[in-house]
Amino acid sequence: MKRFFECSVTSCACSAPWASVCVMRPIRRAPRFVVLALISLFLCVLPVATAGAENPVFRYFPDGLEIPQCPASSSDHERRVFTGFTLCYREGYEQAEWVAYTITPEKLIKAAKRTDKFLPDPEITTGSATLEDYKGSGYDRGHLAPAADMAYSVETMKESFFMSNMSPQEPAFNRGIWNTLENSVRSVAGNCDCLYVVTGPVLEKPASSYAAIGKSRVSVPEYYYKVMIAVSYDDAVGAATVSSYAYILPNKGSDARLKTFLCSIDSVEKRTGIDFFSQLDDRLEDILEAGINTSVGIR
Repeated sequence: MKRFFECSVTSCACSAPWASVCVMRPIRRAPRFVVLALISLFLCVLPVATAGAENPVFRYFPDGLEIPQCPASSSDHERRVFTGFTLCYREGYEQAEWVAYTITPEKLIKAAKRTDKFLPDPEITTGSATLEDYKGSGYDRGHLAPAADMAYSVETMKESFFMSNMSPQEPAFNRGIWNTLENSVRSVAGNCDCLYVVTGPVLEKPASSYAAIGKSRVSVPEYYYKVMIAVSYDDAVGAATVSSYAYILPNKGSDARLKTFLCSIDSVEKRTGIDFFSQLDDRLEDILEAGINTSVGIR
């Protein structure tokens, strides 16, 4: 939302130089009431225009919309809030079951270099996975919130390398189709005003049913998901276009096209037990989550 308020302020401010010229131009002495009227106009233009600039559809997209609701049947949830993203850590699987964040055009401006400095997360009360857990395992430390999505500040880049944000991924998957999907996400973000992203492993079985690595017994997921809501505002008419995207991919290399793995958000909810975008208006949520790659116009 901030972007639109800034844009409206900028467009309004363009009137200021014109108004000051009208007042200060060397002319014959003007009647007092004319000068006062011009000054009043100058002072009122900005607040009046700003007050009317808020797009009424903003109310459909509250702060924290990206944060999902965890399955009620699970007890080992620990939420961790970072500067750039939020995650829910599952001790039984020794990894996050979801990571949620937003991408705006401003966040796509790179301001920090990749560090590759992986660190255990000191804020996970039960202890996060460690670098030793992955050493010699044959699996990559796969980012859930990608480092490239967190490159807009030094702090967010650093946070993306905490081990609580890692999950064991097959190298061919992590460096192949998963990387392709992450690049595609940034492309979508570059063409909308706000992209709400939730991603993670599909933990649909007890931890004991998965292969595990390291002393911490980090579960090796068989599938990963990514769900998104993209919002593009049209302030001129007080409207927005909202689009939904969802993917489930197996944890292995693939030469298939991304569209092969498209699915509905409802289908991801069914497999994970997680309720995504629950703060949306129920009617809007039903439409967006039932369809595959669905777009809806609202006003």
